[in-house]
Amino acid sequence: MAHPEYWGWEPPTPSATADRVVPAHGEKPRTDSPRSVLTGPQDTSEVADGFDDEMVVEFSDKFQDESCDFEHKDVLDADNRFEGRPTATSMPRQGRLDAGSLRDRVTRVLRSTLSWVHDVEPDAAAKLLQRIDSSERVLKVLSDEYRVLVRAVLEVLAHECSVLSRARVDLGHLPVLEEYDASVAEEIEAIRREVGVSTPTDPHAEWQDLVEGVQRAHTRFSALDLAKGIEAKMPVFDLMERFRRIEPPTVVRSDRRQRGTMTADKIVDMARSVSAVRTAYRFSSGLPTLDLGYTGMNEARGFIAPGQFNVVMGPTGTGKSSFANTIVPAINLDMQNWGLEQGLQVVFHTEEETIDKLKGFRMDSGQKYHYLTKNLVVDACGTSRKRLAETLYDLVIRADEMSRESKRPITEFLPYVVQIDYIQSIQEPEDKDPATASAITAEFFLRGVCAWNPEEMAKFSGVDFREYAGAAWPKGMEQHRVAVIAYAQLVKIDDSTLYYQAGKRGVQMSDFALLGDGDEPLWDVREGDLRLFGKNQMRGSGIIAQNAHAIVILHRSVPYNNPAVKDDAGELHLNDTRARILFDKSRSGSRMTYAPMRFDVQSTGFRAQYFDEVAERAMSAGKLTDVNPSYSEPGDPILPLRPFRDPFRETAY
Repeated sequence: MAHPEYWGWEPPTPSATADRVVPAHGEKPRTDSPRSVLTGPQDTSEVADGFDDEMVVEFSDKFQDESCDFEHKDVLDADNRFEGRPTATSMPRQGRLDAGSLRDRVTRVLRSTLSWVHDVEPDAAAKLLQRIDSSERVLKVLSDEYRVLVRAVLEVLAHECSVLSRARVDLGHLPVLEEYDASVAEEIEAIRREVGVSTPTDPHAEWQDLVEGVQRAHTRFSALDLAKGIEAKMPVFDLMERFRRIEPPTVVRSDRRQRGTMTADKIVDMARSVSAVRTAYRFSSGLPTLDLGYTGMNEARGFIAPGQFNVVMGPTGTGKSSFANTIVPAINLDMQNWGLEQGLQVVFHTEEETIDKLKGFRMDSGQKYHYLTKNLVVDACGTSRKRLAETLYDLVIRADEMSRESKRPITEFLPYVVQIDYIQSIQEPEDKDPATASAITAEFFLRGVCAWNPEEMAKFSGVDFREYAGAAWPKGMEQHRVAVIAYAQLVKIDDSTLYYQAGKRGVQMSDFALLGDGDEPLWDVREGDLRLFGKNQMRGSGIIAQNAHAIVILHRSVPYNNPAVKDDAGELHLNDTRARILFDKSRSGSRMTYAPMRFDVQSTGFRAQYFDEVAERAMSAGKLTDVNPSYSEPGDPILPLRPFRDPFRETAY
């Protein structure tokens, strides 16, 4: 296929100078000059940065339509803003598929744009030169030899701008040219001849148009390269490599980004408009005393809200997994009570078998909450952060498919709560140490999962949704947020003050119990009780604690050597059930310092869990009446009543 002329017009024949002849653009330079290889782009057989001329020619015939066939004179009649010279946008589409024409366009626009620096202030010229020099993709379109020449020209002009004090830039008077090869002077002379002929009114706009055109050409060539591979039936691995080279067809950020910068009043208005159609969910832990401690004024009672990152921590043996046994079925039930019948809770775990986790949740076949399993995803993620992202991406794909089939909002089918047990176990091979791994994982959950931001998830996991799914991030999730509960381990402490011993030197009551105004312990402390711990003793990076909206510390008075014994009724109970949940951090403020609990075995005898004995007594006394009727026996989640949720409220019409 013959390459058409780029603009459909012939440039004026250049005049000769005293010592040298500058060839017209597109002409071959004089072969008797040793410097002739630097005077312009001649070799169009290969274009850098993904532009394959052979591929372009092959696909240009295949993808053209009839609208491509029009005469250049029609273009000239349609737009003659530059005295008969057509603009870049009026170029025939088949020419845009031509790698040689792309080089020709870059060279022409480069010379015309640089001609603007003649007779302008040095500061203004320097800004333009810097912009051109930073356009790496545009300059890569040029041949290697010509690109070297252009770099030298930019260097000469930048030097002139830096040494001028009051005078303007004069392309006809550049003393430093004596230090450069004569080919540089020839190129600057070619630029000078464009002054007043093709000099743009706004050089920055002219150059930006070129940058945009090159970006679109790159996208098109990459897409055609992928299509060529598909037709050739290449392996999927190779196809994905070509797919990854496809970039957005624009460099304009406002057209690419999902979220723009807004002033505070815009954010307030947006939040109000969103809250008017979206329910302000808070999910209950099933432990009312714990919920009360983290519920603000005028909020629905609950332990956590979408968009929050709460950390549950405690030393080994204090019942972190048992705490999950308590709150997992509670959250699933509460989601049902909110009307999220298709919403999901995701539990990532790094230890135990999945079936054992389900038994602890009382969701195994035949157990009390087995019917909730359709809204629960339990994934043994091992130590892989990539696995976390891929599982969540799979759920997005699933939600998108269900949304299309049912014609309902995609948010109806997405995860609302994610739990990870435990966060410090996640470490990829490339993470240099455990502290770094924990910091990256914490950022992944807070900035990626909580905010439901695919860019942040890809940044901290190394897995891009577009590459993984082969499709763009679905629309309709812009306001979706996810609540994350992460379990964290503490550093091991083995010293003489680990257990309470009355009268022992160095043992202080404040290390074993919270103190009241009169320095009296807020709970009973006995000989051999375990000491308290703080967030500064969390294993790994402090980023986990910094990112958390709330930190709760699980504490049992006797976590070890505490066997289960049968009572008079033949039921199993731990010998010592004293336990509590400490409120170590809360960004929104906490009403209490701790929630008293009872830690005991479940009625099934298979696992232990936390019991809110205070709330159970309040129910028996008739003081706690705002309770969902799903509660039937001790250990069941004690959930608040939820308002009716209109299923059509969040539907867009």
